[in-house]
Amino acid sequence: ITVIILVPFSLSDFCSTGDEHSRGNWGHLDQVAALHWVQDNIANFGGNPDSVTIFGESAGGECVSVLLLSPLAKNLFHRAISQSGVVLTTGLFSKNIKPVAKVGLTL
Repeated sequence: ITVIILVPFSLSDFCSTGDEHSRGNWGHLDQVAALHWVQDNIANFGGNPDSVTIFGESAGGECVSVLLLSPLAKNLFHRAISQSGVVLTTGLFSKNIKPVAKVGLTL
């Protein structure tokens, strides 16, 4: 049996401004919460919580790479497919995220 669960990208951001406004990577935390939900509920849909595969394409592939490295996601999935995206994409790293956050707030 294959059960597919789609988790949309978060409405929150995938960054931290380093201040009281956004201390954590909320998008990543949302994905970890979704994986906890899968572990708690997948059996109700005929799935196996001991056989969870995550998949992401492009930016989703970058998210898969981050989940592979995250201690918060440990034991929440068992296989991963990252298509056309890796965590070391240079655009993911910025020394000063505040200008990016300000642009996001204007959208």
